[in-house]
Amino acid sequence: MNSVAKSVLAGQEGPRNSHVSLSAQIPDLANQVGMKVGSLLTSETDRFQSIAEDPSAQLILSAERELLILDLIAGGGTWPDDAMNQILLDEVFTGIMERIEAPQSELVYKRVIQVPDTSTGLKYITNDNLLRHCHDIVRYRGAGRQKKRAVLRIAKQRFPFKFVLIDGKHLILQLQQYDEKQQLSLWGELQITDPTGMLISVFRQIWDEIDYHDDNTRNAAPSDL
Repeated sequence: MNSVAKSVLAGQEGPRNSHVSLSAQIPDLANQVGMKVGSLLTSETDRFQSIAEDPSAQLILSAERELLILDLIAGGGTWPDDAMNQILLDEVFTGIMERIEAPQSELVYKRVIQVPDTSTGLKYITNDNLLRHCHDIVRYRGAGRQKKRAVLRIAKQRFPFKFVLIDGKHLILQLQQYDEKQQLSLWGELQITDPTGMLISVFRQIWDEIDYHDDNTRNAAPSDL
């Protein structure tokens, strides 16, 4: 395991301190190995009028080959992204599906949602935007297309954060905080371009562990929604 991986994974001691450790380490590590790092606080998104102003949205919609999103839902159905601008979030979801359904597109889109209990499915999600998007993915998957380039999967909750991998070279890492009700909520995001792949490889390892090597992870079905 490379030094970047060791430094980052060393901060994953538990849900209460992971985002603090990661937020402190990643910018320093990025400077050491030539990464490009941007940051965005949730409070800053309130002033955005369109997704063109949102650097995370622009990175996601720039995906050409592969878009991988590891997400998480709390036991009560709350979603850290509840704190985001929901109008713009809906535009991002629409943009993703338009790219997937475009005839010439080669984009593969996978979303894995971590939940406390995989047997309960995703019915208890309280965010309408996310629930509608999950329905869109499952409908796309079941539409009888020859190439099924989008999939929604359900995984046992393991990691207390969300991240996005884009074409194997960009990473969006969400930093979470606990609110007054002890629910995870979104604090901010780091947008990282990693030309060496040193940091990307850490999160790709996490992705593969959950998506490919965890027997609890499964494809979502219509009955899960």
